Amino acid sequence: MANGGAQENISKNIIEEIKIINPPKEIILKSGFHKIIDKLESLTRQNQKLEELKSLLLGKMAVEN
Repeated sequence: MANGGAQENISKNIIEEIKIINPPKEIILKSGFHKIIDKLESLTRQNQKLEELKSLLLGKMAVEN
């Protein structure tokens, strides 16, 4: 009896009702959590660039064959 869109049992209303705590910037900086976020963003950008390079190289290989 699941309902929802892409993810069963999670609707827009459920998502909108979730309360998210947004701590002050000073607490985030003290905790070191920002370093983890920065690293995650850096790795995500690297992955995107690698995916673009992979597509480019595969495209060139297909043309050569």
